[in-house]
Amino acid sequence: MATGYVLLKRETNGPLNESTAAGGTYGTKTLYVPATNIAPDISPTQLSRDDEIRNANEPAPIIPDKFDPKMPLAVKGYPDTVGFLCTLAFGLPTTVTGNGTVTDLGGGTVPVGAYTHTWTAPFGTANIPPSASVLAAYADQAVYLQGYGMGMQQLDLGTDDTVMNLSAQFDGLYLTQIANPSLSPTYETSTIQPFKPRNATLTTWLANTGLTVQGGMSFSFANPFEKDRTQGVSSMYPDALFKTDLPTTTGSINKLLFDVDDWNALVASTGFAALVSWVNDTIITGSYHYKFFVQCPNLQYTGGTPDPLTNVRRLGANFNFKATDTGSGGSTKIQLCNATSSYA
Repeated sequence: MATGYVLLKRETNGPLNESTAAGGTYGTKTLYVPATNIAPDISPTQLSRDDEIRNANEPAPIIPDKFDPKMPLAVKGYPDTVGFLCTLAFGLPTTVTGNGTVTDLGGGTVPVGAYTHTWTAPFGTANIPPSASVLAAYADQAVYLQGYGMGMQQLDLGTDDTVMNLSAQFDGLYLTQIANPSLSPTYETSTIQPFKPRNATLTTWLANTGLTVQGGMSFSFANPFEKDRTQGVSSMYPDALFKTDLPTTTGSINKLLFDVDDWNALVASTGFAALVSWVNDTIITGSYHYKFFVQCPNLQYTGGTPDPLTNVRRLGANFNFKATDTGSGGSTKIQLCNATSSYA
C-alpha cells in the first residue's frame, strides 16, 4: 500500500503566508492524520493574451498570475483526530482534567486519566481565524506538498452505515513543494476505534419526534473567512485571512418515520434543546468510554420533506436544522472526552 502521510500542525503566530512561512511557530500538539483522502489544489489563475492584436492566428503563451490554494481533507472520526480538527476549526478548547468529580455533557463522571475538551460558539472573538500547516506527503512519488495559513472554512460531520466521517475544508494562503522532510509518522493507536453511527444517541431532541435512521444525522460547522491580497505585496498568493460572517451550525436528520410533531415544529419554527451523544466502543480507563457531544440549546428546523406518499407502510422524512441564539449565547457547544491532555 501507499506510504504517503498527512501531518497537521497548528500555527501559533497567525496564518502563515509566502513571506512568513519560514519563520512560523507551531503548537506542541501535532497530528499525523489517518486520512482517507487529501486533495491539494493550487487553483492557478493565468493571464491569457489571446485578445491582443499580434498578427497571429494561434494562442499566445499564458502567464502565471495568481494562486488560490486549498487542501480539503477527509478522515474517519477517531477521537484524537476529532479533537485536533475541532481545535483547528474553532481554536483552543477549554480543557478540564478528570478527577472523579467533574462531569461531561451527558452527565457521566470523568475519571482520572480522561479529559474533557469543550468548544463554545461563537468560538472566539478574534477577527483572524485559527490556521494550520498541512503537509501532504506523496512519498511513493517523492513529492511533498506543504500548505501554510490553512484555515478551515467548514467542518462537516456525518456517518455512513458503519463509521463517523469528517470532512475538513482547508482553504489557505500558500502551497509549495518542499524537499523530503524525512519524517517517521506515528498515529493514535489502532486499538482506539472511530466513532460509529450505532454509538450515537439523541439524548435530547424535539418531544415526540419520529424515530431516527441509524446514521441519519449530519452536522456542518461553518466559520467563514476571506482570503485577501494586501496592496504592495508582490506574491502571487493571498497573504491574509479575515473572518467574514457568523459561525453557524447546521445539519440534517433522516427520520425513519414521518411524525406530525416534526412537521409542526418545521411549520412553526419551534426551537428545542438538542444534545446528540456518541459513546465510543473503546474505553479510556476503568469503564469510561471515549465520548463526543454536540449540544444546541435552541435548534430549529429550516426545511424538510416527507417521503413521497406511495403504496408502502413505512414512510420517513428528512429535515434540515440550524442552531440559533435566543439571547443567552452559546448556540452550539461541542465536547470531546478522550485521553489527550492538551491541544495547545
